[in-house]
Amino acid sequence: MERIMLSFLAAVFIWACVNLLAGPIRKGVRFVSRAALAGAFLYFMDMISVHTGISLSFNVISLLVLSVLGIPGLIFLLLLG
Repeated sequence: MERIMLSFLAAVFIWACVNLLAGPIRKGVRFVSRAALAGAFLYFMDMISVHTGISLSFNVISLLVLSVLGIPGLIFLLLLG
């Protein structure tokens, strides 16, 4: 009986830990994927800036602004550039 109760408490503890960490892990994965897309976009814009005249600097600050803010961040970076 004691072993069953200990197993039940361990299962409840594991379930609680997974539920507590699911939100931050999901947000972290979302941020990393958005940063990767922003980096690919900045690299693409850097490659075509020769032909279009629109240039965005490819650095950490512009990557963070674009990955956090998205389209409004892109407009902000274009207005600054």
